[in-house]
Amino acid sequence: MSVTTRSARRARAAGLALGVALDAALGDPRRFHPVAGFGAVANRLEAVTYADRRAAGIAHVGLLVGAVALTGDLLERAVRERPAARALVTAAATWTVLGGTTLVREAESIQARLGGSCGPVSNRSQRTPATR
Repeated sequence: MSVTTRSARRARAAGLALGVALDAALGDPRRFHPVAGFGAVANRLEAVTYADRRAAGIAHVGLLVGAVALTGDLLERAVRERPAARALVTAAATWTVLGGTTLVREAESIQARLGGSCGPVSNRSQRTPATR
């Protein structure tokens, strides 16, 4: 493995770890959430392009996914030779899409409404259906 490949992998791993840590420390923003912004863009695009045809739906999804993929690719190319910048871009992307803190908060809220009958939220993934 080349030094460049190793450096890129380390930067990616550091960025993933930092993104998870950011999610744990900051959670999701209450205002101007990037995923909510994406949803708003998707709604505006749909208002302009909607048609009750499969091809229109495919084009709608293709434009949205294509724009996100192109943005990611351009960012990746821009930081290719700079490991610290690559780690920061990876961290930002990871924090943007992870939402783990919010998911745990919502799961705990649902658990509370169910009267806590489901056991601890943190242990749910470790239990099989047969042990519930």
